[in-house]
Amino acid sequence: MSTSSDLADLVDRLESPRFREMCKRLTGVDVAASHALATMAILRAYKITSWRVENALNDLGLTFSRFEVLWLLSTADRGRMSFKELGQESLLHPATVTYTLDGLEAENLVVRRPDPTDRRAVIAEITRDGRRIMRSAIPRLQKIMFGLGGLSEEDAGEIAVFLAKISHDPHHGPASREKKGTERPPRRKNVRTRTAVENGS
Repeated sequence: MSTSSDLADLVDRLESPRFREMCKRLTGVDVAASHALATMAILRAYKITSWRVENALNDLGLTFSRFEVLWLLSTADRGRMSFKELGQESLLHPATVTYTLDGLEAENLVVRRPDPTDRRAVIAEITRDGRRIMRSAIPRLQKIMFGLGGLSEEDAGEIAVFLAKISHDPHHGPASREKKGTERPPRRKNVRTRTAVENGS
């Protein structure tokens, strides 16, 4: 548990008024305050960066999940991966992987092919149009530093190092839902202006 002195030090180090207030509210509460605050910060940062990415790619018709799948395929061996591999790499639910690929296939950005090594499996392969879209997408994301504009190269590297410590637990995450036979319906993301989120601390 975080001590009052630990939290006081944390308040002094936080640049965000929103999170300084959250931290103060957690003082004296019987919770792992630093970890609770870190989780809230991660979730909020995800929402902001994903909005920035989707906003940059909106004119290309790409959502965050569509871009992620195309990115994985474009960097994969021969530009192809099985549905299972895509799910493991992206941590998307199998139903969401299928839903995302349906949209990409409708735009001729990916094609499905039988897996030559397993008749029961299907692989997804990026098309020429898919690679063309990626060549257009990357400069847009470079311009906004992949949603992390405002951070230095050193800060971005430190964030990558720290977040990489959070390993995916197959028993308590997206993969576990597949084993239990439960599915979360895929959701279509809407790109909209979030002034409060974008400008808020």
